[in-house]
Amino acid sequence: MKTSFLRVLLGITLIGLLNLLCVSGMVRDAAATEPWTKPISIGSGSVGSSHYSIMSGVAALITKYVGINATTEATKWSADNVDLLREGELEFSSCTSDAVYDAWRGEDYFKGKPQRFIRIIHSGYTSCAAVVVRADSSVKTHADLKGKRFYAWMPTSPIYQRWCKVILEGNGLTKQNLTLMNVVSTAEAATALLEKRCDAVLIVGSIPTAAIIELTNTIDCRILPIGPKEIKVMNEKYPFVFPLTLPAKTYKGQDKEMYIQGAKTHIICRENLPDELVYRVTKALMGHPEDVAAIHPAAKELMAKNFFGNIQAPFHPGAIQYYKEIGLWTPQVQKAQDSFFTAKK
Repeated sequence: MKTSFLRVLLGITLIGLLNLLCVSGMVRDAAATEPWTKPISIGSGSVGSSHYSIMSGVAALITKYVGINATTEATKWSADNVDLLREGELEFSSCTSDAVYDAWRGEDYFKGKPQRFIRIIHSGYTSCAAVVVRADSSVKTHADLKGKRFYAWMPTSPIYQRWCKVILEGNGLTKQNLTLMNVVSTAEAATALLEKRCDAVLIVGSIPTAAIIELTNTIDCRILPIGPKEIKVMNEKYPFVFPLTLPAKTYKGQDKEMYIQGAKTHIICRENLPDELVYRVTKALMGHPEDVAAIHPAAKELMAKNFFGNIQAPFHPGAIQYYKEIGLWTPQVQKAQDSFFTAKK
């Protein structure tokens, strides 16, 4: 009698669980197809950064061509953006390739906590980092930062930290032989140098960076180029960072071409955004080259058609739909996409 009762109870429990799973699947499917009418929030970086400028332009494109009001939020950059996406505070965001890699795999800032909700809609544009000093500074090379106040560490940005480590490790610098100061924002970083609260500052953005333009137009400055020592560290330890050419006369007083640090910045979203919304947003970005070109010089990269070479996380189905329509989604790209779901976790 007891055995029969337990079998019936077990059967009812299993049926209930199956129904719950079916309902959950239906809810997810409905979320992926229902029209999106709410305002859209887009993560970027701090006010004054190129990321804020570029993503503000992206927001304007979405508002204009998707017909949904989109606004740009000032954030503490990549890792913070992933956190805000997870919490539902953002729908789309910029995020450097290394942070996407770390988030998907649960490494570095996200150690032990894979962020599997991340989806890419576009490989984005190139970000950069450059060390700026006052023109009258005794700091002529990165090695001269020893004993100086270096405004260059952002706790919520893995790529900011990697750019900083390239400088430190390439020149034998540590927290013991210089003063490493935390970065609050790009604009505040420039202000710190302007007010002589630091001796050198690592400013990030895209070429050209608004904060460096404003700084070099206000006071005489020098930009420190990277060289073989820094490039060696990049190649050996930080594969997401690469030498980036800064053309001569990009900034006032910068007369020679030089190398600074670069990294890719992706545009990402949550996996549960409706396919229809992501499709329309992707189409708005890729379908209006003149509008994109007017956003920022670095934004022109949004129109590139060869950005599937080094995928760090899967693409959203809505973006895939558009890329298939215009012939960019190939079997090789699909194979890379599938690898994220078949690889051992």
